[in-house]
Amino acid sequence: MKPRKLILMALLVSGGFTGAYSTAFAQAAHDGSGPETRLISPQIAVGQVRRYVATYMASRTAPSPRSATVVSITNNSSTTCGTSVDWKIGFGGVACTTSLTLAPGQTGEHCSRSINDGLAVCNATCSPQLTADEGNAIIGSTSGTPCAAIAVSARTFYTTGASDQTLNAVSDANIVRVGAGNNGD
Repeated sequence: MKPRKLILMALLVSGGFTGAYSTAFAQAAHDGSGPETRLISPQIAVGQVRRYVATYMASRTAPSPRSATVVSITNNSSTTCGTSVDWKIGFGGVACTTSLTLAPGQTGEHCSRSINDGLAVCNATCSPQLTADEGNAIIGSTSGTPCAAIAVSARTFYTTGASDQTLNAVSDANIVRVGAGNNGD
């Protein structure tokens, strides 16, 4: 077979020029040090930017213990800001995005699933609710300097009982600025 036909055949089998480039890029990007992952396009609401990562979230309804993660966002700016949380599952993609608009000084609760109101009052809850998942959460707010002034905390509640009536533990997630590492804490 002539080299020209061989190259054409290789391009067709690999999906064309785009397929050949994508395959080469994926191979170059993976260093073999762990599971191969793909960058996913963020689902943060339009007009918002990714600001923080809650490094761990868990949301389960069975078996016991049950868990639910709550991300609290306080708007510390002098203007109304949109906020959103991408609930990312393991090495997969974004399972859902929750969004809230917060006036100056307001705090809103983004939840991975419904939880007993005695533990947290969810202002925005995943739909469908996350019931057998773990991963992390990407927190965003309206782009621009004023809405960068958000304060964030995240915690996972571990419960028992069909209605989360018994609280067993609460675990705080590390909150890290997007593009930065944590401080080893």
